[in-house]
Amino acid sequence: MNFSCRPSTDLRVCREFCLVPATIIFECTPIYFLPRITLMRIPHIAIVAVLLLFARCQANAAPQPNCSGMPLVEVPSLQALPNEINTFLHRDRDVEIASRGEWFNPGDVGEGPHRRFAIAGLNADCAIVAIEHGGRGYSVEIFIFEHKDWGWLGRRDGVMWAVPETLEDLVAHRANGVVYY
Repeated sequence: MNFSCRPSTDLRVCREFCLVPATIIFECTPIYFLPRITLMRIPHIAIVAVLLLFARCQANAAPQPNCSGMPLVEVPSLQALPNEINTFLHRDRDVEIASRGEWFNPGDVGEGPHRRFAIAGLNADCAIVAIEHGGRGYSVEIFIFEHKDWGWLGRRDGVMWAVPETLEDLVAHRANGVVYY
C-alpha cells in the first residue's frame, strides 16, 4: 500500500516511517487509487442509473389485466363480491365501507364509515371495483382483480375524481387513462 504525507508533515519523517501502518503513525495517510469522477460526470451517471432502473422495473412489471375478454356483470353490493375480494378491500383498514347509496362520512374527522362502495363489475376472470374515499383528498379508488389458479389477485389500479354512474362509465374511464400506481 502506498502512503502520502499531509502538507503540514515533514517529508523526511514520512519517507522514513511510511513502511509502518498508517494507524500507528498519523502523519501519513494511505493513498487509494480510485478512478477520478469529475463533478460534471455525476449528473450523467445518475441519469443513466435512473433510466436503467426504470427499464428494469418496466421489464418486470405485471401485465395490466384489461377485463375485455368477457363482458362484465354489474355487482349491486360488496356482499355480492367473492370473499377474497372483500377481504382485500378491507385489509389494513379499521374503518368500514358503506354499501352503495348509504350514508358515509365524506370528511376526514368524525364517526361513521369514510368509504362507500360505488360500483363493481365481475366476470369469471376479472373484477373492477370502485370505492368512494372521503376526506380532504376525496376520490374514487379503482381496484382491479384477476382470477388465477390459486384465487383472486388484486391491486389498487387508479383513481377517479367523480363517482361513475354506470359500469360502462367505470370501464370507459379506465380505458381512457386512469392514474395508475
